[in-house]
Amino acid sequence: MALKEYITIPENATKPGSPVDAFLLESLRFNDKNTQDILAALNSFPWGCDNSDSEGLPGNTVVVNGGNAADMAIKMIRARKIEMTAQVDLHDEVPLIWMASESITISAKINAVGKGAKAGTSGDFGGGGGSAASAAPAVVPPPGVQPPDPRNGGACKIPGSGVTMLVGKAGTPPAGPGNKGANADAKWSSRALGVLALCKGGAPGGSDGANPGGSGGGMVVLCAPKITFSPGGDRIDASGAAGGAGNAGGGGGGVVILIAKEFVGDVIAGPGQNIKVAFGAKAGNGGDGGDGIVVKRIVK
Repeated sequence: MALKEYITIPENATKPGSPVDAFLLESLRFNDKNTQDILAALNSFPWGCDNSDSEGLPGNTVVVNGGNAADMAIKMIRARKIEMTAQVDLHDEVPLIWMASESITISAKINAVGKGAKAGTSGDFGGGGGSAASAAPAVVPPPGVQPPDPRNGGACKIPGSGVTMLVGKAGTPPAGPGNKGANADAKWSSRALGVLALCKGGAPGGSDGANPGGSGGGMVVLCAPKITFSPGGDRIDASGAAGGAGNAGGGGGGVVILIAKEFVGDVIAGPGQNIKVAFGAKAGNGGDGGDGIVVKRIVK
């Protein structure tokens, strides 16, 4: 990181025999505290950015542009700086994870709408799927087996262990109304850091038999001492996808995790909102998805 906010100490104040006055003591105390804060911020990021990424220009600045955006959506990037200048569309069920030891600048849209869990699967740390409204499926299961009802909204489970965090909402008759998916639960969000590469985001909506529910919103993780969002529209959209047609349920909103010492230009709610994790809207008599979550951690 570039050195900032330091008090400049005149050279003659540090020569042998120079008096030790209040200015010098206060300057040393302030500069020592500033150094401590910067080192603490750099060392506290959960993946220990070590400038080892081989991508990018000299000085290890990774520029995400129209020519490499698709690849950068896949890579787990570690760099000194990341500068994004063109839209990045996430791959289905693949989280975007970018880390920098100095800064990340987002000047275009990260599109994670409907890039979370797909129909028939579970989400994880995002919102639950809305249920569909239709007649109960005519399925004759094997003895002792209860198949899942495809009308049900998708549940959210911890990757790997399969522990249920949000129960999927039950499907309803054709007249509906379908059940809205459960909103993402902030109590579980800290666990996401331990299984990031396995995460998907929000859960899918239920199917009405003819139409699949909307997919959940995806997952976006940015970690750097300084994260800047330039003005000019949406910068991260991890909303759930709408139910496609009929009475299908909407997908649950996704997950955005932001970890930094300094944030510039992020608007999570209200006028000018540029970071979104909204639920996917229902179709017909189905149910809306649950709201996703933005996890913002300021490292002091």
